Amino acid sequence: MASPVQKNKERDSKALSVFSKKTNRPSPEELVEQIDQLGVRAPAIPLSFATAGRTEEAPAPASTTAAPAMPSVQAPAKPAASVLVTQPSPASEQQPYMLLDVPLNLIVENPRNPRRNFQLGALETLGRSIADNGQDAPVQVWRRHDGRFQLSDGHRRFRSATLKGFQSLRVEVIPPPKSIADGYVKARRANTERMAQSVLDDAMSFRELLRDEELAAEAGLADKLMGNAVRMGLIPENGPDLDEAGRTAWEELRRGIIVNGRLTNRGLALLVEENESAVSRKVNLGNLPEPVLEVFAQDVEASNNLKLMTAVRKYWEADKARSTDGQHVERAVALAQKAIRQELSTKDIMRMTDKLKSPPQAEVPATKERSHLLAYRYSSGAQLTMKAFHEKERFSLDMTRVGDDAKFAQLSDGIRKLVESIYGKGELQQVTGPAKSRKE
Repeated sequence: MASPVQKNKERDSKALSVFSKKTNRPSPEELVEQIDQLGVRAPAIPLSFATAGRTEEAPAPASTTAAPAMPSVQAPAKPAASVLVTQPSPASEQQPYMLLDVPLNLIVENPRNPRRNFQLGALETLGRSIADNGQDAPVQVWRRHDGRFQLSDGHRRFRSATLKGFQSLRVEVIPPPKSIADGYVKARRANTERMAQSVLDDAMSFRELLRDEELAAEAGLADKLMGNAVRMGLIPENGPDLDEAGRTAWEELRRGIIVNGRLTNRGLALLVEENESAVSRKVNLGNLPEPVLEVFAQDVEASNNLKLMTAVRKYWEADKARSTDGQHVERAVALAQKAIRQELSTKDIMRMTDKLKSPPQAEVPATKERSHLLAYRYSSGAQLTMKAFHEKERFSLDMTRVGDDAKFAQLSDGIRKLVESIYGKGELQQVTGPAKSRKE
């Protein structure tokens, strides 16, 4: 009969094999041996979420012993042993790239996370997947000075776990970023490469970066941005051979990237290495009221439609300038919802905006024009209708079933003589069709 120690090793070996198959990590037996050396028992993988459906803090550990430190022996480049963390501890106790299982209450979201929009349905789906199949990949964190873990990558997994009431997540500890700017750029690049960074994410995070005085004051930021400008081909590389025009371009650009202690649109464009015009359009989206942004945030396609969101923003701005009832935000929300339901196109919204911007036309009271109508029917079947419009001084005559050419000539000659008797002699100005040949 197997001893309790042997049973524990077999259980851990089976649990850890799930993770080992998906990575180039040591074998389960080697991992169990490493865990035994640490003196702690690694939780099963996939994680056991006993509290799914409830939100509560992780229970206190059975032992009051502090979380163990890494052994003094040289660890492999990325050891796969997963250590259970129960309370904050100094960053010095964790080496980069070690794996930990950390209670959610010890994980802190990155306040400068480039991704700002999380669709509730997608979080629910991800949470169910983690509960059913386990956590395939650890989230990445770095150790803060207060002993907690700040997320670098894996905000969706963290929010899904929080939403589903899980106790902990598996994390991989990575070195902290060299600077605020480097941390933001790295996280945004990772999102962009996996198509997870939307236009609306950029709009909302850009808005915060432009207000971030700590970022603007960071040492070396201006030099980094100027280096990006050289790499983007906006200015020539600085050096002893730089001519006067090049030096002027350098000075003008450097003066315009950080103004009054804050990053400008130009500086932000250099930070993310994008066209300044495109960055400015995204920044302007951040001016939309929060209720409108929330509508777009819940639709994946709409949150990436820069033209549509820009059209709604311009409509809202025009409506706000003319609104007297204070309902401009509500109208913008309704407009965004109709656009998402495809009841309105971007061109429709642009036409509505142009109409709002045009000066209001003075209303002229409609007046009914006076007219006089006479209608005759003759025994031959001919019909004559005469109508006079008094305000326009216009008279119209219409006759049907005139008859043959002789009757036509007789009628036209009689009308001409009658008109001349009233208005004086007239001159023939135009003859077309068969009447011309008859005249000749």
